[in-house]
Amino acid sequence: MDLMARLGILSILLLQLIGTVSAKKAGPDVVETPFTGQLSNLFYFDQSEVVLVRNDATDAIHRSTSAGDSWEQVKDIPEGEVFQIIKHPNHNKVAVALGRRTVHWITDDRGETWRSFKTEDGPALSSFKSPLSFHATDKDRILFQSEACDLFECQEKVSREYRFESSSTDSLIERPGTPKMASRR
Repeated sequence: MDLMARLGILSILLLQLIGTVSAKKAGPDVVETPFTGQLSNLFYFDQSEVVLVRNDATDAIHRSTSAGDSWEQVKDIPEGEVFQIIKHPNHNKVAVALGRRTVHWITDDRGETWRSFKTEDGPALSSFKSPLSFHATDKDRILFQSEACDLFECQEKVSREYRFESSSTDSLIERPGTPKMASRR
């Protein structure tokens, strides 16, 4: 065999060897999970595999701890109650589930547990802005824009600031003389 033939055979063997050593998957794993109805408010909590999504057909929140491979319905929030879920833009463990009326929920552990809280009125839905505004450095301070509606029109009300106080066990605590969720006008 001449030198060129030997180099050709050696090149083919080397390419096959490299191909088997560095073989990659053709693409990402895709897992399809059937939901009834459309989904909205899909988001990851930053720096985690935890994902939340709202099922528009059932108004329920579903949570995945496996980047969407498997899903469970959130148990702390009744089905049919959630209008929207909003992730805190500055704290990667906090999100708020806005109820349709005056009961809402907050999580500070990426949706593993949720605590309910009440507001005087429902969230402002008539504007194109979010009814929540989050404090940049204090995850427990949230402005809530509400609206009061009568039979013919809705009127936005002045925002209130809510402070969610948590103990070392991540549950709401009560200061003497103040409600569990304090509000300031």
